[in-house]
Amino acid sequence: MYLAGLRLSNFRNHEYLNLSFGKNGAIFFGPNGSGKTNIIESIYMLAFAKSFRNIINENVILFEKDFCEVEAVFFDKNKLKNTIKIAFNKKKRTAF
Repeated sequence: MYLAGLRLSNFRNHEYLNLSFGKNGAIFFGPNGSGKTNIIESIYMLAFAKSFRNIINENVILFEKDFCEVEAVFFDKNKLKNTIKIAFNKKKRTAF
């Protein structure tokens, strides 16, 4: 199974980010504070429904926004497409 795509909306410092990955992986580079670790954090959240930081889930929502979404597309060894999505809403204090 490999991660083929990742879409972030209002997640940490990413208002909108849409990434595509090849089977061989990816390299993230950029200046400090540009959101590299936030991309890794979003993938972790899809697997565990929580951040690896010691924070409540609502704190991953971009400042002054009401919700965030993280969606990923995976392909398994049979080339079947799988999609997983997690979202958090500040006002309802729920994950959906």
